[in-house]
Formats: sequence, C-alpha cells, structure tokens
Amino acid sequence: MTKTCPCGKVFSPKRSDAKYCSSACRSAAHQGRLAVAPTRRDPAVPDSDLTSAVRATLEAAGAEGAPLGIAAIELARTLSDPSTPASSMARLASQLERTLAAATRGGNASSAPGRLRSEFLRRRAAQMGGA
Repeated sequence: MTKTCPCGKVFSPKRSDAKYCSSACRSAAHQGRLAVAPTRRDPAVPDSDLTSAVRATLEAAGAEGAPLGIAAIELARTLSDPSTPASSMARLASQLERTLAAATRGGNASSAPGRLRSEFLRRRAAQMGGA
C-alpha cells in the first residue's frame, strides 16, 4: 500500500495510520512549515454525484471560481473519496455545508479586502473633515 504525504511524496507507510513520509515532514507540518503540494485531479475520473451537485449549485450562484467555491468543491471531492475515513465524514459534511452556504450567499473572502479598504477610506475622509 502506498500513500501520498502532504508534501507530495509517495511513500510506503510502516503503519496503517501514517500520514507523513518522515519524522522531519511530520515535525514541519506540526510547526506549520510544511509546504503542501497541490493535489492533482485525474481528468479521466468523473465527478461524483455530490461534487457535481455542489458544482451546479456554485455555478447557479456564480461562485464556482471564488475561493470559497473552490474550497467547497474540494470538500465535496474529499467526502466522495473512498479513502476518506468514516470517522471524519460528519465533520467534513458539516464544513461543506457551511462553506457552500457562505459561497452562495456572496460572502467570499475575496470581497473582504475591498470592503475593509472602503471602510478605511470612509473613516479617513470623516477624520479629515471631508465627509
């Protein structure tokens, strides 16, 4: 059996619950220094029903390309993956529900900097007496 470490290296674990390829990688992940390799999706494998439904919902809301939309699609893929442990399904489903709701209501993280900048400029103008 082989697994893929978050760093991207494929390894044969000595234990069935191993997550990392080495102790150095495990330590780096714990300390927040691990550079996580992007996951590659096999285009030959079709989307699951769940992933297709999430994608359709995001397309209808116009949020498929937004950061929260992308996160919702990745969560749906993880839930549909047969290697996902059953013990984490409820937590992942709950997170998918929250992420999908935030993405479809327009609460994208990409719009937050623009709102903060507008608020900052409004406050500055008020202090300078221009508002």
